Amino acid sequence: MIGGSYQTRGKANLTKIKEVVSEDAMFIDRFIGECQMTGDLRNLDGLTEDRPLIAAVGHEAGFPIDRFLSAVASTLRAENVRLGGAVQQDPAQSDSAVGGTCCADMVLVDLASGARVIISQDLGAEAQACRLDTGSLAEMGRRLEDAIDESIDLVILNKFGKAEAEGGGFRSVIARAMEIGVPLLTAVAQPHREPWQNFHGGFAVELAPTADEVLAWCRRAAEFSRTARSRQPIKRSA
Repeated sequence: MIGGSYQTRGKANLTKIKEVVSEDAMFIDRFIGECQMTGDLRNLDGLTEDRPLIAAVGHEAGFPIDRFLSAVASTLRAENVRLGGAVQQDPAQSDSAVGGTCCADMVLVDLASGARVIISQDLGAEAQACRLDTGSLAEMGRRLEDAIDESIDLVILNKFGKAEAEGGGFRSVIARAMEIGVPLLTAVAQPHREPWQNFHGGFAVELAPTADEVLAWCRRAAEFSRTARSRQPIKRSA
């Protein structure tokens, strides 16, 4: 678990994120500035495991993480939690959605709009594997970034995986959530734990892959988002 000394880590950890994730420096600069000026979710001195910003579900190979995160999202949506981000569609449900192609399991579901986007290239009926379509992934990332605003209670991303570990993927989506102070949940498999830890610099908590623990964190995060929103000054028209 990452969270042992999490409560004592404040501004130094965001500075570390800025150093480690140079491509996201502009977002982190703004985020640090917001932390210094506000007293809500973005107040670093007040961040603890009970007032979270980022969490990752740590899991081993073979764990059905796509099905798990989809179930978490469905439960939260039924509780009227406003979600952003995307989950990967369960392969068992993919054939009918995309015509039974060999890459049917690489489908992302936009949690804000419900749209389904194929992010893999179909290499043909004889192919033994699928290949990530980086162009589709990048387009999906831009769509997710555009949809994240302060009306969102929680962002869920299907994973911090190989693309993110190499500097691409949804790293900018994570930065966008941090920029405006929206909590974010993702998943990290064992091979990518070290790049994930280098990315967040200690400014995240790791959760066990159990529904009770993950839903409890999400509910606290969503409630804190709502409380933070309610404390923001009302904008009056001129």
